[in-house]
Amino acid sequence: MRIDDQYYMPMVRNVPVFPGRELNVGETWSADGIEVHDFRDSFGIEKPYRIPFIAHYTYLGERTWKEIEYPAFSISYRIFMESEAVAGKVYPVHILGASDQVVYWDIDRGQAAAYEEYFRVILDLSDGQTWEYRGRAEAEVVEAPPMNKDEIAKDIAEEIADIPDASVRITDEGIVISLENIQFAADSAILMPGERYKLDIVADILMKYPDRDILVGGHTALAGTASGRLQLSQERAASVAEYLISKNVRSRERVVIRGYGAERPIADNRTPEGMAKNRRVEIVILEN
Repeated sequence: MRIDDQYYMPMVRNVPVFPGRELNVGETWSADGIEVHDFRDSFGIEKPYRIPFIAHYTYLGERTWKEIEYPAFSISYRIFMESEAVAGKVYPVHILGASDQVVYWDIDRGQAAAYEEYFRVILDLSDGQTWEYRGRAEAEVVEAPPMNKDEIAKDIAEEIADIPDASVRITDEGIVISLENIQFAADSAILMPGERYKLDIVADILMKYPDRDILVGGHTALAGTASGRLQLSQERAASVAEYLISKNVRSRERVVIRGYGAERPIADNRTPEGMAKNRRVEIVILEN
């Protein structure tokens, strides 16, 4: 896969690379890779930071991931970059990092089944601060069968029939449960107690589709400033997401939170009725 320099994702590219020959346990090889860092939000730097590295691989033989045997290999690389000065901004002067991974490879699918990683990144900033991130990460590929969207949407429509101003629709992303005019305390993300029963019904619905990740999106009416609307919509989406997570419908890492402000109205913002419809939260059962 070739990715143009203007894009920020994926962060790690050209990993893994294989030597194109049969491998014995303990055999090693190396290949070039690259990390791409997005500093738009943290430092206001609009261009991707591209940091090349050399990845060192070792074939480990068969290893077990969740009771299944996979051929596994380790990947180890280090990054270092000295940045050019950015006028008028705090910016990373030096970036140092390390990644040590074990990858469990699914030969039939030609892709990773899972990986584990220990990482460390240090940023020396132009204002004298030093930031350090370190930790452990893991991920696995979970394959979900295709959704029968029409049937699922029909079932959900029956289950939300008692919720005022609730609807369901099908999109490319998945199935959207829309809660219009959901009530929060004025200009805040504090959910009114009387609204929680709606989310309890939604939580029961979500529990029926445990293999699907969910997206919680917040929307506002056209009032106030654009930045204020965006922040409020994000905070309200996060509030709803936290409530659903507290009900154990999904683990935190399987919930995506987005705020859209007033960018996606479904009704006329010039009328009180329309504004009420636009003040909504939508929960998407994702196609994955």
